[in-house]
Amino acid sequence: MAVDPPSMTAVVLLYIAITFILGYLGHRQTKKAEDYLVAGRSTHPVIIALATAMFMGLCAAAFLPSFAYGVYSKNPLKKSALTSSIVGAVVWLIWAAFVNIRVSNLFKRAKDSQTLCQAVFGKASLLPLPRSSIDPIVIGLPLSALVVGIMVIANRTKT
Repeated sequence: MAVDPPSMTAVVLLYIAITFILGYLGHRQTKKAEDYLVAGRSTHPVIIALATAMFMGLCAAAFLPSFAYGVYSKNPLKKSALTSSIVGAVVWLIWAAFVNIRVSNLFKRAKDSQTLCQAVFGKASLLPLPRSSIDPIVIGLPLSALVVGIMVIANRTKT
């Protein structure tokens, strides 16, 4: 399905306009930096920053290789992009929950409760330091890109 350039330009300009309008409306309600960071609520700014970093890491690991493949390939295959996205997301989630100590500690309900890895395996991380300090995106993103590459090569040899 091809999209003509004028339609794409109109959609992008509409998106930018809506973003600016929402930003302006939010700016009018913001009185100090804390209002901007946590929307005036009692959530600590560090929690907001870590949650945002985790979300961006998950999205990058899951969608960035698929997006690049779709943009730069002449004939992208849906199966390759979907498989890459699933691998990136699953690897990121497994690494975050069972290996990376910093991220897995964010999943605890209370300060004295166990992480998922401690509840299942009885230890804080499946791997020792320094591997338990590696961010999940460092593992998930390359594996997701590798899956796209392997599937592209495999589909070229079939045709």
